[in-house]
Amino acid sequence: MIITFMSDFGTKDGYSAAVKGIIKSYSAASEIIDITHDIPVYDIHKAAFTLVTYYRTFPAGTVHLCVIDPGVGSALRGIIGVTESYYFVGPDNGLFDFVRCKEEMNFFEIETENYKKISSVFHGRDIFAPVAAQLANGVKPQLLGAKTKIDGPFQTSSFKKQGGAISVRPAVIDNFGNIVFRIMEEELKSYKITKLQFKNFTFHNILRFYNQAKEQTALCLWNSMGFLEIAVNRGNAADIAQVDLTKDELHITVEKI
Repeated sequence: MIITFMSDFGTKDGYSAAVKGIIKSYSAASEIIDITHDIPVYDIHKAAFTLVTYYRTFPAGTVHLCVIDPGVGSALRGIIGVTESYYFVGPDNGLFDFVRCKEEMNFFEIETENYKKISSVFHGRDIFAPVAAQLANGVKPQLLGAKTKIDGPFQTSSFKKQGGAISVRPAVIDNFGNIVFRIMEEELKSYKITKLQFKNFTFHNILRFYNQAKEQTALCLWNSMGFLEIAVNRGNAADIAQVDLTKDELHITVEKI
């Protein structure tokens, strides 16, 4: 069975190795695939977006272990998320919100009393690793915790609409400097977009791929996950726009089809 592993641990220390050691202790036959351990520290939102870019590319039954846990040791719950094809393990802090935006998930709260010698500062090793390994071994999630519900601390797809005007904030900036917004193509399928305005960028149409724009020219498109994105062909849109993820908004003018 495959277990993917994403964290903000970096690679200079032994933290990610410790997690993998525990997984192998519980499930020697499991294949562990490192996604990245270079998520900016404590950046739950970036991790949530990163997860949604890859989780569906793995075979059914894959366990996705995600450990970005700035609230470790607090009353924050550990959870197992279950979709039709995949399992997700990590803290209940919004890591799985983008997946929830894509498909239905059921959740189970991990029963920590099943695990001994739990460090208050390393739940990734002491709780999440053995849970991921047990799921890979075929243990049913309901045997590892009680069914529960969650409400993420942030919304992945969140926009305001008044008449023919829509405003939406950026979700994340990716490694290429592309600005990804919290709105999906399917949510605007009933509308014709006539104008998009973000800071000094103005667009009147949405392109299909980056090279439709000239080099160093800004463009707008629906990215591979279906989210609206502003990019600069072979350039960095976020640097040009000097984006503030907490304040800046994209303004979209639409007409009902």
